[in-house]
Amino acid sequence: MLRYKIRRRDRQRPPADLLIRRKREGWWPGPEGLQRAVSILIMLLTVAKLISVAVANPTPVAVPGDIIKIKGQLFWAQPSNEIKVWPVATPWARPARVCAFDIGLMAREGGALTVLAVRKDGVMLSWAGGPTAAAGRACHAGPGGILISTSEYQGLLMRLTRRH
Repeated sequence: MLRYKIRRRDRQRPPADLLIRRKREGWWPGPEGLQRAVSILIMLLTVAKLISVAVANPTPVAVPGDIIKIKGQLFWAQPSNEIKVWPVATPWARPARVCAFDIGLMAREGGALTVLAVRKDGVMLSWAGGPTAAAGRACHAGPGGILISTSEYQGLLMRLTRRH
């Protein structure tokens, strides 16, 4: 019987300088420090771009056409139920004299505020409902709207939400 001896062939190892070259090669043909610096720079520029987009495009306070219904029991945390507002003739007009919204009276009578426009100095609203305040302090906007500051508008929205 014939016997064949199976010889294993050892793989030839590549030269040592080729192994070192392969380990150092990355996605950037240069020193490792430069590769890290470029990747950190790319990450910082990406984060800066995302932050600048978020700052340049803030979420809107209100959108024209929003309707806020005021009716029934309100959870009003302020000692006074009055909010300062200004009648305006058009979205570009300057505000006139100060008048007041009595939120408690408006809630008893019922009605709705509609957002007409959003300006830099506040939100222009239209009121459809009963009286807005006592006889001497009520707002008579006429064909235009009523301007309320942005902070007062946000506070009004927070106070009008139902708490469970």
